[in-house]
Amino acid sequence: MTFEEPLFGKVAVIGVGLLGGSLCCDLAARKIAGQISIWDPSSLVLEEALARGIAHVACGSAAEAAMAADIVVAAPPPQHIPTVLAEIASVSPSPALITDLGSVKATACSVGEGLFGERFVGGHPMAGSARCGIGAAHEGLFEGAAWAVVGNERPVETPGSPVAVLCTLVRAIGAKPVLLTAQEHDRYTALISHLPHMLSFAYQTLVENSENGVPALQLAGGSYRDFSRISASNRDLWNAIFRENRAELRELAQKYVQNLQAFCTWLDNDT
Repeated sequence: MTFEEPLFGKVAVIGVGLLGGSLCCDLAARKIAGQISIWDPSSLVLEEALARGIAHVACGSAAEAAMAADIVVAAPPPQHIPTVLAEIASVSPSPALITDLGSVKATACSVGEGLFGERFVGGHPMAGSARCGIGAAHEGLFEGAAWAVVGNERPVETPGSPVAVLCTLVRAIGAKPVLLTAQEHDRYTALISHLPHMLSFAYQTLVENSENGVPALQLAGGSYRDFSRISASNRDLWNAIFRENRAELRELAQKYVQNLQAFCTWLDNDT
């Protein structure tokens, strides 16, 4: 869907990697924002975004990008989100919605709501790729995807509220808002996203370190490709996600190990 008139005047995107860059692609292609202002620590990323026409203004700092924006989206790696929120706190105008795209929500919501009150509404699009960076960013990444809309308390979409503004943005780019508490989000994503990534990384390490790994790969088919695919994701990024959500992930990993041990016991049982 392309809008005849922009839904928002200025949207600032801080961090232009896969998610932030793909959001810029949708904002530009669908004419959702009158102005797209960006900042990224890499000048090459800023240059590429401008060259691709997915942003109007590249700024020298996060604070500069956030000035006078209707919506500010913090989209750096999750461990840097609190720093970005602190940097923009003194310049973001009172009516502006502040949100983020982080994969773990407890810390982001705690810091964001502490700085901005109800103007901060956490967000997490359940979409991605094994590739990362602006080179992997593209229009339509979020089409049909769930988009977690998160607060320390469960958000309520009332007319004119910051939650409603975020839901409007989410629907405009073709995604589906799902309202959750931060605790619910981190528990659910540990189960259906973070644990599968951890298992895939661990499995790929097993294959790489196995004396049979190289010759076995000549027989690899769909099962291997499906299970190992996400281990091609950026390990540094995922290590940060794992650590941010360590409490939920550790509990699930321990239960998974118990299930594996039970399966080994079954294998040894001849009856």
